[in-house]
Amino acid sequence: MMSKTLATLQDGHAYTIFVCAGWATISTMLIMLNNYILNNDDFHYPIFLCSLGQLCSYIGATVFIRMGWATQNAHLTPMDYVKQILPIGLMSAGTLACGNAAYMYLSVSFIQMLKAGTPAITMFCLFVFGMEKPRRDLLVAVGLIVVSCAVSAYGEIAFAMVGFVLMLLSETFEALKLVMTQKLLHSTFSGPIEALYHTTPITFLCLVALIIPFEGRKILVEDGLDKIAASPLMYLLAGCLGFILNLFIMAVIKRTSSLSFKVLGQAKNVVVVIIGAVFLGNLVTPVQTVSYGVSIAGFFLYQRAMDNKKAENATSKDIESRSQEYTALPLVDEGEGSLRKASHTH
Repeated sequence: MMSKTLATLQDGHAYTIFVCAGWATISTMLIMLNNYILNNDDFHYPIFLCSLGQLCSYIGATVFIRMGWATQNAHLTPMDYVKQILPIGLMSAGTLACGNAAYMYLSVSFIQMLKAGTPAITMFCLFVFGMEKPRRDLLVAVGLIVVSCAVSAYGEIAFAMVGFVLMLLSETFEALKLVMTQKLLHSTFSGPIEALYHTTPITFLCLVALIIPFEGRKILVEDGLDKIAASPLMYLLAGCLGFILNLFIMAVIKRTSSLSFKVLGQAKNVVVVIIGAVFLGNLVTPVQTVSYGVSIAGFFLYQRAMDNKKAENATSKDIESRSQEYTALPLVDEGEGSLRKASHTH
């Protein structure tokens, strides 16, 4: 009964607005909470921290399905998991681990500025894999984003190369993950709960594979577990917010697209930059303010270029369709001159 109610709610524009607003709110809350845990609570285990969200996501999705609150219709073979789910799990683990680790080296505001470079990384990946051809308007937009991000990095007072590289890796993994997730959501899964049920266990296992060599011994030797025991509700909240955020991410991508998701992300990042500057004391220099504004402008030029490309593709398909219809017409429809020519041939 509840699964039918959820399906009904997913049909309207109100649902789209709800999932977009919910994603922006929960994402901002989790960014601030993770930043506090990593820097103020001195819990220097970013991979372990983001694994809590994946574990809670799988537990939550399992409860929803077992209770009949969500459907589970996908029947995946082991080969399907290897070809479809495992790549998403690897990309998700990469973006979470690198992205969380970056907060130990860079300010919240600066990280959000660097996230404006996601379209540039996305386009580069598409060019490399032959999924996109270079266009002048796309290259101009991407070039503007790259230059503005470089200037923003130059203007960062507390710049750390390790954190910068981690963010580049995180955004690269994110770009690849979004494209694969969008395709999978529209072709395989009926809803976000079902998608989490299948993808989060793989992501969690990938994160565990990273925790063992990089953080496992430190957590045991240092006071990592003691910090969790001292503030269990805070760490439980981080895990639960991770589940809710994953739920909203899947819902937004399924409801819109990976490109629309990135547009919403830019709007959310502006808010986080302001929060970081006002409430967390992150220093944002005038150079960074100007360059960030330029990168946002470049991002919307990028979106416009992609929209133009879609319109051109639609127009060319329409012309091709009309051409095929015309050539398929009978000879008598070509006019009297054509009939005479045909008769003369005989």
